Amino acid sequence: ASLLAPILFNFYISDIPITHNREIIYADDLALAIQSKEVPHVEDLLNSDLENVGHYYQQWRLCPNPQKTKVTLFHLSNFKANIELNISFNNIRLKHN
Repeated sequence: ASLLAPILFNFYISDIPITHNREIIYADDLALAIQSKEVPHVEDLLNSDLENVGHYYQQWRLCPNPQKTKVTLFHLSNFKANIELNISFNNIRLKHN
């Protein structure tokens, strides 16, 4: 592998769509993070952003692996301990971690 590969990949994805969520990119990994008091709001924004990112990936022939993608909910309330987010990417429901 070339030392230029990560730099070239960064140029390749430099026009990734702007999301409502915070984007964290390392090499070819992308994480989306959002903060909200309302779980349905989190689900709506994540699903919307993943749909936009999915269209972008399809346009540029990038092949994400939804089976390796996880969803995690951090909270300060024990009442929310068993909530699993309903998030999908490329019509595949993502596993809750």
